[in-house]
Amino acid sequence: MPRLCSRPENFSLSENRRGGRECIIAFLSWLLADGRMTGMWWWIGALLAVSAATRTIRTKYGEISGVMVTPDSRHLGAVEVFKGVPYASPPTGSLRFMPPVTGAIWSGVKVADKFGPVCPQMLPDIRNETAALKRMPRGRLEYLKRLLPYLKNQNEDCLYLNIYAPADIQSKLCLHDIKIKDYIKCFGSEC
Repeated sequence: MPRLCSRPENFSLSENRRGGRECIIAFLSWLLADGRMTGMWWWIGALLAVSAATRTIRTKYGEISGVMVTPDSRHLGAVEVFKGVPYASPPTGSLRFMPPVTGAIWSGVKVADKFGPVCPQMLPDIRNETAALKRMPRGRLEYLKRLLPYLKNQNEDCLYLNIYAPADIQSKLCLHDIKIKDYIKCFGSEC
């Protein structure tokens, strides 16, 4: 039976651990549900699941490793998250107010699990809720309250990306490629 998706030529285990991750998570879930995984073993299992859930991506600047996040929704699938990935050199010193300059190349694997700093900005004063409600609707005030913890770390060195990618993108791309090839085949000849 022909395979729908073939592995790319440069495929390596460090770049795709989906099958192993699913087996480890299923095994750990079984141990937890069965009551055999308690205390220290629970933490070791959690660490194994997280390490199995990450992969290393090679960019032109170096390698990055993200984390796998599973939303609390049956409608959403797992997402690979790469936080704080630099895309340009810090715009400080002589680079201030200049167009972005290509970022520095790093060696080793950069763990992308923390947000980078946000660019400096003037935030509204919401310490006095009564006064703040005179200047803005309640919805905006509540939104700012949720947002402020993410805006505390401000710095001119703020050229970072947070990348969210569906975890099962490989299988979706393969199916999409097959549909495109079939369409081109039909377009090029009389089906």
